[in-house]
This record gives sequence, structure tokens and C-alpha cells, in this order.
Amino acid sequence: MNIAGALQNALSGLQAAQTNMQLISSNISNAQTPGYSRETVQMTPALLNGAGAGVILSLPQRQINQSLAASARVQDTAASGANVANTYFQQIQDLFGQVNDGSSLSDTYGQFTSALQTLSTTPDDQISQQNLVATAQTLAGQLNSMSSGIQAIRSSADGDISNDIQTVNTALQSIAQYNTEITHMKATGQATAALEDQRDQALDQVSQLMGVSDFVRPNGTMVVFTSTGQMLVDSTASQLSYTQSGAVTAQTPMSAVTLNGVDITSDITTGSIGTLLNLRDQQLPNLTAELNQFATNLYNSAQVTSSSQLVTVGGTAPAAGDTFTVSINGGATVTTAPLPANPTLTDVVNAINAAVGAGTVTASVNGNNIAFTDTAGSNLNVAVTATVGGETFSGSAANLPFHLFSGVNTAAPAPQDNAATIAVNPTIAASPGLLFGATGNPDPTIAQTLNNAVTAVQSFAAAGNFGGATSTTLSDYSAQILGQAANASSAASDNATFQATLQQQLQARASSVSGVNIDQEMAQVTVYQNMYQASANVLSAVQNMLDTLLKM
Repeated sequence: MNIAGALQNALSGLQAAQTNMQLISSNISNAQTPGYSRETVQMTPALLNGAGAGVILSLPQRQINQSLAASARVQDTAASGANVANTYFQQIQDLFGQVNDGSSLSDTYGQFTSALQTLSTTPDDQISQQNLVATAQTLAGQLNSMSSGIQAIRSSADGDISNDIQTVNTALQSIAQYNTEITHMKATGQATAALEDQRDQALDQVSQLMGVSDFVRPNGTMVVFTSTGQMLVDSTASQLSYTQSGAVTAQTPMSAVTLNGVDITSDITTGSIGTLLNLRDQQLPNLTAELNQFATNLYNSAQVTSSSQLVTVGGTAPAAGDTFTVSINGGATVTTAPLPANPTLTDVVNAINAAVGAGTVTASVNGNNIAFTDTAGSNLNVAVTATVGGETFSGSAANLPFHLFSGVNTAAPAPQDNAATIAVNPTIAASPGLLFGATGNPDPTIAQTLNNAVTAVQSFAAAGNFGGATSTTLSDYSAQILGQAANASSAASDNATFQATLQQQLQARASSVSGVNIDQEMAQVTVYQNMYQASANVLSAVQNMLDTLLKM
């Protein structure tokens, strides 16, 4: 090796050591910078006429394992979706409460049925009547509140989707801009590692919000697709479109997510946006459907379907041979058979029922009077006259069928939300005494009829997360609603923890390649300091040689 070659090697070594130490300094200073990847340069021997001529330095390159980075990005998508689900299901859990926590739907319904049971044993007690109305109003109010709470959560999800779509569009534009800058810098031989880190951070932001895949072209352009293959970024960025709704009800049509005018809502199933869409379109409407089914069954069961009329009996006591004519609702008049010896009011009732025959109207003894009941629920008007005997009969106004609750439309098209509108029948709320019958026409069976109907096993249609029809009580159905909400909340919490743990593990593996290890960097400082010193020694020796030659 001649002096010129030695000088070239020494200078090349100095430059290589200096460049590497500058990169090490940059690595150490950015060790805690999010998204920063460790940078290195590749050194290859330079040859001149077969002899060593120093080293050739590459442009700074990122140390990154693309396979690990892609796996970590996929897990970021899963963890982000799980975290959103956990947040929302906790809100649902707070809204629904727990069975036996004193304020849940099951507890409120229990208080209502307890008041109804008390009224059925003391139907004429005004305090019991008022208490039933109060507990019914509380129950209806809680259903209203739960319904509006679900729609509020749904509206929140709708707003979050809109915000996330804007974030995705901004990040896609950033990726496209970085693509332009990176391809230009690569073409002109400039380092692009820092821009590639920034582009990856933009991609990471997108992947947390929705599932995507990507690859990088040889010219440095990153191409990004949805998980179903719809292109999002190439040389330019496409834009997602979404319109946030205003006030949200169960019937509000919700916006689709479109890409270049094409509906891709069903393609987005993962990440924050995918989870929010599932909550908005599936999970929350399912809860509305379940509450609607509960409210509808409550309305249908809490009713008196028969009409009744109290006929006061006066005049002389019943005697053997007495007969009566009976006319119902202005229809044909029938005559009873003569009463037997030593008759009682029961014999009068039996004679009337025999004469009237099988049908919807029956008579029964009510104290010293006769109560008529029509299971068809007509505006009952019974006229009884003694044709033989001195009895008198005076009928009061009929007690007509009624629902304890109102504000329910059982014929409305899906999706129904009767829980949003159910209320106590305003007539009953204004006059709780009607639970014992109209004035002058007391009916102690009303409360018992309501109690029997409300607490009985009923048929529930498939609704929400309950995929099949079932037969159960309102009490058990309300407990099932709360139970499945609690289970969903618990499962979401467990899944969020699991996905976050897996995310940390994959990020750690990816970081073991791309992250900066201070100890390793400091060790490399020593290597390049020695390299620099060795090159400097060679340079000094060359200088001495030249000086010697010049002195000759």
C-alpha cells in the first residue's frame, strides 16, 4: 500500500467513525421518542485496482423487522377495539345496574309487584292504591330512563365514529404526503429513515381505528388497503365519508361509512371504528329490543280485560217460586226457573246463570249484591226484574277494561322502543281509586286480576341477544336482561386486559429490534472511538512519513 492509499484509508475510517458516532448520539437522544427506530449505516469495503481504499457508507437505515411490526400493528387494532368495547360496556353496566343492588330494573319491578300484592289483599285501601300507582310510575320512569340512556350511549358512539373517521382521513393524507417526499428523496439519494418513521406512526394511527394491510413499493411508496382489499392510499389518499346524526332514537337512520361513494360499513369490523359500528348497529339496538319486549309484555299483562257491573239487590228476601227476567246489553230477555225452597242469594245467582246460559257474561255473589262479569269486555248493562217476588235490582255503571300502563304501540314497525314511551295510564294516575272500581261499582277482583296476570309465566318473542322465543315471568326476564349486560361487561373487561397484555408483548418484541438500547449504543461508542483513534494514528503516521520525505 502506498502513502496515498494509506491516507485514503485513514480519512475514510475517520469519516466512518464520525458518522457512526453521530448516529449513535441521535439514537440515544431519541431513545424515548415514540415511533423512533434505531438507525445505522452499512459499511462496505472500497476497492481501487484490487486494493483496499477505505469504506463506503450507506445512507442511514432503520433497524426494523417488518414482520414483527406488522404483527404488532394487527394487535394494536385488536387492543384498540377491545379497549373501546370495555369503555362502552362499562357505561351500559352503569346504566343497567346489578340485580339486587336496590336500584336496578329487577329491583324496581319487585317493588311494583310487592305493591300490587299488597293491594290485592286490601283492594279498597287508598294508601295501597296510591302506592301501586307510585311504584308503577317509578317502573315506567326507569324504563324511560334506560331507553334514553341507551340512545345517549348510541349517540356517543356515533360521535366517536365521526371523530375517528376524521382522524383516519388526516392520517391517510399524511401517509400520501410522506410517500411523495420519500420517493423524491430516494430518487435523489437522500436519507429517508426519519420520514419513514413518521409515516409508520401515521399508519399506526390508522390501524388502531380500523383494520388495514400495507406494503411498500421499490420506489418507497407505501400502499394501504382496508382488511377487505379496498385501497386507501397509493400515490394519493382516498377519503372516508361519514355524517354524524343529530338526536338519536331507536328509529334514527344512521350514516354509512363510504369510500369514494361505496358503502364499506360492513367491511370495517375491527379496531375502534369497527367496535363502535358494532355497538351502534348491533349491541345497543339489541338492548333496546330486549327492553321493548319487557315493556310490551308488561303493558299487555297489566290490564283488566273483562268488564263488570254491580247490581244492588233490595226489596223482599228471596222466596221459593220467585222468578226473574234478565236482559244483557239490551238483548233478548230470558226468564229464570223458580227458586227452590228456602232460597238464598246464591240460588238467585245460580238461577240467573242457568237462564243466561254459556257465554261471556256470568253472575256471582258480591256481599249482599250480584256482580256481573263479561270476559268480552263490553260496556256491561244488565237489567234484572222480579216477575214473581218482591226483590228489586239496581245496576251501577260498568267497570270497563283498562290497561294499567299506556304509551305502548304494539303494532309499530320494528325497531320498536316502547320502553321510551311507556307510562302509567293517566286516568288511573289521576284516580287511583279506580283500581277498586268506579264509584258505586266496587270490584275487589281488579287488583287480584292484575297481580295474577303480571306475575304469571308469559311468552316472550325473540329479542336482541335472546335469539329464541321463551316462556318466563317478567321478573326473570328483567333479571336475564341485567345478567347478560353484566356478563357482556365482564367479558369486555377480560378481553381488554388480555388484548392489552398481548399488545405489550408484541410491541416489546418489535422494539427489541427497532428500539434503542442505551447500553448497546454506549458499547458501540467505544468501538467507533477506537476506530477513530486508529484512523487518526494512521493519519499521523502518514504525516510523519511525508514530513520525513520533505526533509530529505
